[in-house]
Amino acid sequence: MFTDGAISKVYNTSVKTFVYKLLALCIFVIPFNQALSQDESTLTYSEYLKIVLEEHPIIKTAELNTDFGEASMLYANGLLDPLISASWKQKDFDKKLYYQMYDGKLDIPTRYGVSLLAGYDNTDGQFLNPQNFLQPDGLFFVGLEVDLLQGLLVNERSATLDKAEIISRMSENQRQLEVLELLYQAIENYFDWQMYYEIDKTLDSNRILSQTYLNITKLSFENGEKTAMDTLEAFLQYQDVIAMRQKNQIKLLKSRLKIENFLWLDDEPVNLREEITPENINTELATNVEDLEVVVSSHPKLLTLNNKREMLEVEQSLKSQKLLPKLKAKYNPLLGVNDNPVNEIASANNFTFGIGFSMPLLFRSARGDVELAEIKLKEIDFKIENEYQQLRNKINASWAKQSLLFQQTDLLQRNVEGYRALLDGERIKFDLGESTVFLVNKRQEKYIDSQIKLIKTQIDQNKAALEFYYNTNAINN
Repeated sequence: MFTDGAISKVYNTSVKTFVYKLLALCIFVIPFNQALSQDESTLTYSEYLKIVLEEHPIIKTAELNTDFGEASMLYANGLLDPLISASWKQKDFDKKLYYQMYDGKLDIPTRYGVSLLAGYDNTDGQFLNPQNFLQPDGLFFVGLEVDLLQGLLVNERSATLDKAEIISRMSENQRQLEVLELLYQAIENYFDWQMYYEIDKTLDSNRILSQTYLNITKLSFENGEKTAMDTLEAFLQYQDVIAMRQKNQIKLLKSRLKIENFLWLDDEPVNLREEITPENINTELATNVEDLEVVVSSHPKLLTLNNKREMLEVEQSLKSQKLLPKLKAKYNPLLGVNDNPVNEIASANNFTFGIGFSMPLLFRSARGDVELAEIKLKEIDFKIENEYQQLRNKINASWAKQSLLFQQTDLLQRNVEGYRALLDGERIKFDLGESTVFLVNKRQEKYIDSQIKLIKTQIDQNKAALEFYYNTNAINN
């Protein structure tokens, strides 16, 4: 049932063929003056799901999750973009050049706590600070800036990159989950529509039979063969049948309106024409899964929770770094304009070097952050364990449920055939004058009830299979 090509994947919403548009117009827009054939007046299960997958706003919204993941990756990778900076300072006073300073720098960050630096400095003027004196042509420098303790392996850049990768996977899992839940609701409503429609047909047949009995009873009363009590009883039975059908028609109307909630065309909601009916679907027993552990672990619900746990692990690793002191070192070999870079760097005679150190005395904030992160990890572990067990139980329960309903359907089918035979026999006796309207009505009531029970059980069987496919993430596979 759920392996039809129309639901094997989420369709690209930007691709809509002319044939599909024409089909949609025929279903929703074009009024026909002549009677429609069965195919033209039926919104089939596969057509319905195709429309939902191509046109429903939630499907289009779910696709944005993929864009969100890609944007997050782009933002994170931007933290590794090289940065160029430059500054120029100059002071002239009383016809004297006090100072003129220029510096340009290229900073190339890496995933780890290491940055590559390169640049050029040039200074001039009569009142320069002695530490700023350079060669007339200026100096080039290349070097490193390294976090030796806190931030060496795990830092804000690496954490953001790791989170972006997790967000990308989480966005895809959330997209799958949103599509899965939408399909579940759409299919469940289609089954309800189908159920009330089939019951309406059954009750309409019941109405025709009751009206026939009423007419026969009236004729028999006029001929003196039946009493006024028989006529009244047949009339009341007919009224009950009408009321029962009207009650079901209200439910049929509600289920039809729910179906229209899932029907869109070109970003506009559409309404079904009155003559459009559902397709009659009878499911077969779904095949049980061979490896339950793998199926449960790959469900989007569980994958999303695991993604959230990965995010918490990244945050915990980053917070654990705060328990280390800050120790930053910077080393830049200096090169004259006309110097040989290889020789100058090898000699290491000209350079700048710096080191910085800081550390809180008690680390209370850092320790508190780490403990909070550990609590959140334990909390998400409990949620994962609970969701895992729930999915296992739901899969087993839906499998057992559909197996029992499959057997019950066979039993109810035989009951319908038996009640039909009893009704036919009672009608023959009624025609021969050996039975009463009361007995015929009772036989008919049992027959109709058995039909309705069969219809509801078949739909329950469909829904049990739907639950099984939902919990095994197989609706759109």
